Amino acid sequence: ATAVKASFTINASSSQNGTISNDGEKILQRGDNITYYITANEGYTITQILIDGKLITGNEFEEILENGYYTFENITEDHDIQVLFAKLTYAITVTQNANGQIEYYSDIYEYGQNGTFVIKANTGYIIKYIIIDGQKIDVNKQETQYTFKNITQNHSISAEYQLDNTQNNGGFQILIWVCVALVGLSILSVCAYLYRKRIYNKY
Repeated sequence: ATAVKASFTINASSSQNGTISNDGEKILQRGDNITYYITANEGYTITQILIDGKLITGNEFEEILENGYYTFENITEDHDIQVLFAKLTYAITVTQNANGQIEYYSDIYEYGQNGTFVIKANTGYIIKYIIIDGQKIDVNKQETQYTFKNITQNHSISAEYQLDNTQNNGGFQILIWVCVALVGLSILSVCAYLYRKRIYNKY
């Protein structure tokens, strides 16, 4: 009769930036169960899980992520589990609007990074306000910048622009001064005329 193997080797390992319980090599008996708890360090996430060399994907992978563990049940052969961790990344959604632009180095950032965005209005316009995660921030100038600090979630940024009324007001003020000057010249001309007429009548 063929001898039935009574014990089996279960090996567990993980990359840096996280842990797996019962790591290393364990000897278990036929029919045993063993559970491995998987924990990523702060700012990291589980990116890959390999069971007996097979990459776990889809619903099975999502279930392990949600539960935080994996169990080998009713063991009848050797097994292996490997877990890989990577830094969390977040997206900054940038919406560009007419009459200005938002300049930036990247729209993807790792956990804890800072991201600076420079907002510039086109010539003749100013930034009315910027919109950060749906919240308006008044600006009213031609250029500004906004920094997302210690990023730990997705964000969004956009801006609204308007005509620069200060430039229009400047032109209007010049027009007023020109009108005042013309009126002044007209008054002076009338006064000079009356003065000359008076002198003429006197003689």
